[in-house]
Amino acid sequence: MTTATAPLSPAAGRAFWQEPLFPSRPTLAPQAPVAKAETKTPAPPAEFIAQPQDLSHTGVVAAEIQVEPCVANIADFRSSFKTTAGQRVDALEVYCKGCRRPYDEVKGED
Repeated sequence: MTTATAPLSPAAGRAFWQEPLFPSRPTLAPQAPVAKAETKTPAPPAEFIAQPQDLSHTGVVAAEIQVEPCVANIADFRSSFKTTAGQRVDALEVYCKGCRRPYDEVKGED
């Protein structure tokens, strides 16, 4: 069995592909590119200008302090605690706070 097909005219042949997908929306005509107007942005206020960072070495000590269980609980919760006057602190390590290098390596350097 064969089916007869009538040839389509070139004007109506593929016209359904050229119809807009959303016919309710008007199609926009192409426009020439618009040149951007140059605008100068105002300078930020002086208080927001970044100040030069202090890159000098700052010595810090990793310490070990023996405390009571109640003080350990407070230190765990608040990440800080108060010690008594005259309490001896064992220094585990001394290093620079900024670069984390040992104090012996950076001693006397800027």
